Amino acid sequence: MASAASGGDDVGAEPGTPREKLRVQTGILCLLVLSIQLLPPLPFYFKLVGSMAAGMMIAAATCAVSIAICWVVGTRRSHLGVLDAGGGGPALIGTVLILVIIHGVVADQMERLDAGRFVASLIPLVFLLAAGLSVSTALRTATAAQIATLSWVSFWVMCAIIAFRLTGLQHGKATFPFTETSHFALALGPVFLYRCATARNQLRKDFWLFLGFAFAIGLKSATFVVVVMLAAFICRRLLIILLVGVAVLAVGLTVELKYFTSRADISNSSRNLSALVYLEGWELLDHSLVQTDGWGVGFQQLGVRGSQVTAAEEIAKLTGGGELNLEDGSFVMAKLGSEFGVAGLILVLAFSVLAFRSALRLRSGRGPPVLNFARSIVVGYGVDMFVRGTGYFTESTLLFVGALLVLAPAGGLLKIARGPRMQHLMAFR
Repeated sequence: MASAASGGDDVGAEPGTPREKLRVQTGILCLLVLSIQLLPPLPFYFKLVGSMAAGMMIAAATCAVSIAICWVVGTRRSHLGVLDAGGGGPALIGTVLILVIIHGVVADQMERLDAGRFVASLIPLVFLLAAGLSVSTALRTATAAQIATLSWVSFWVMCAIIAFRLTGLQHGKATFPFTETSHFALALGPVFLYRCATARNQLRKDFWLFLGFAFAIGLKSATFVVVVMLAAFICRRLLIILLVGVAVLAVGLTVELKYFTSRADISNSSRNLSALVYLEGWELLDHSLVQTDGWGVGFQQLGVRGSQVTAAEEIAKLTGGGELNLEDGSFVMAKLGSEFGVAGLILVLAFSVLAFRSALRLRSGRGPPVLNFARSIVVGYGVDMFVRGTGYFTESTLLFVGALLVLAPAGGLLKIARGPRMQHLMAFR
């Protein structure tokens, strides 16, 4: 597992050092990241399950087991103790679980929880955290060349998916293996941001931005338009992208423009489901905060008992009584705030600060590749947080947890479980 104790700029491992021997091979690293991006939506795509949680657990288990095997072999070669390699991970997982359970117990006093759903959801939470810790270990020991290879491999695989989509073999919203194009955009976003941020010169940065804009139009993905706008901010070309948008309006791409502008009407009078789902997220957030006096309804309890918010009623009318995104809130901030109340909103604020600082670091063009890759993941997760998210147990969140631990400051929570005295005390040496 990873250590959150040695983050910041102290990333990577010098050649010949014990920690360098913990490095994961490039091929394995690429396969693990691709499994995170592509496995979570797969069972959901084939309608074997009702969410990405099952696929996320498969991807998480694949990552955790693979990294654990590499880690055991590496510690034997490097003569590191178990806790030197990051054995404080269980402490972090245990702390998160305890806090979530305590919050749920209090929330249950206000309104009866669905205990079965609450307890069952703790299982994928453990998988998510364990895999995030494992991914951070793999990333932290990666070289600049490995990160470059990883980003290119991931990008070209995503391009292959785009090409398959544009052939017309798929219809509707699906973009194999994603059930919606917006989900694909969330998976591609961090890699695209990294390629934009690390382009060698401004001309190449502009090329990436125009390519991203073409992707968004071709896929008819409003979500990816937001990703391109983030990339434009990082590349110091936000004004150019805005001008391109005006030019596209002038040309008059009728079908595409109608598709995008219909999503701009965020009101209960809208007839566009995506716009109504987004509005529903805000209404659910407000309703939950008022209903629980700011405490939140509890982990994985959003939408369990339905909702009386206006947007949900409009959605039901358009879908013939169906419910959309009640349980995931349509974006992560709505779900966090609804389920954890003020505490959840504080987490959102902390994320916003981290994402903004990460964007500024990427904008400066400086920093080790490992950190810049992690920063691209964090900035990309802003789309999940504020625009279009599908809950906690997704490929985006798994990558985000890993990136968060890569960027964690030196010291921190897991340092308590390190050091020679603790090693001897726990008989790990």
